[in-house]
Amino acid sequence: MAVYVKCIEQQTYLTWCRATLTAWCEHHNIPYQGVPVGTIKKHATGKGNASKDEMIASVRELGHAPIDDNEADALALLHWALEHGGAR
Repeated sequence: MAVYVKCIEQQTYLTWCRATLTAWCEHHNIPYQGVPVGTIKKHATGKGNASKDEMIASVRELGHAPIDDNEADALALLHWALEHGGAR
């Protein structure tokens, strides 16, 4: 039961984060787009189910020194956006 409750709490938090970010972007007339995790991983490593270590390694190959997998994911998303015209 505890695992189920934790998953619900995490999902509620993620929903709140997404809603807050969406509202902020719309209020400030900033375009936004959701990008699936598998898309980011495939772009960074060539495979959509890359591990955390593979993501970190791929970002290091681009010349970055991420402190953890979260920073590596953010940098990989930035590189995806730059290549797809979504960042300036």
